[in-house]
Amino acid sequence: MNSIKKWCDVKDLESLQYEVFQAMLEKPKTIETEVETKIMNFSRELIEICSDFISWEDAVKKSGNLLIKKNYIEESYIDRIIQNINEFGGYMIISPRVMLAHAGIEDGVNENSISILSLKNGFELKNQFDLPINLVITMAVTDEKSHLKFLKELVEFMNDKNNTKRLLEIDNINGIYTMFKNNIKF
Repeated sequence: MNSIKKWCDVKDLESLQYEVFQAMLEKPKTIETEVETKIMNFSRELIEICSDFISWEDAVKKSGNLLIKKNYIEESYIDRIIQNINEFGGYMIISPRVMLAHAGIEDGVNENSISILSLKNGFELKNQFDLPINLVITMAVTDEKSHLKFLKELVEFMNDKNNTKRLLEIDNINGIYTMFKNNIKF
């Protein structure tokens, strides 16, 4: 984003960040991108349901700590996510009510993994949808390509408002786990 801001007059940074993220998910027409998907570490232990009112920082930490407990990421990964949100705003909001918290492959990732934090009382973070965030999906990857097919499936799944609605209505970890496992290839 800094390179774009250096050469362009950006009127709406959050919308630009969202559009760039969506464009990155599109399959290039001239470059072969069929890469065998690595298995993304995901289990029931990587899901938490929270009914407390918490800040976006605490939500990122809570979701990230699920990955730290399994040694999938280092604490520095969570710190970088928070730093990026402070610097660039709500660009990690991938669909209404859903944040895909992430940082770079060099920021403390040990293994490809995701965690899910479902918040019964969402937090506010300025974003293009003007809705509170109720799902924080923290994703960590070790390289730039192996997760692209998974990421595309995840974003398509979360862009269906019925899926988000159903996920937010589920009040148990097994239900959330089953819904993700039945709809996304890990």
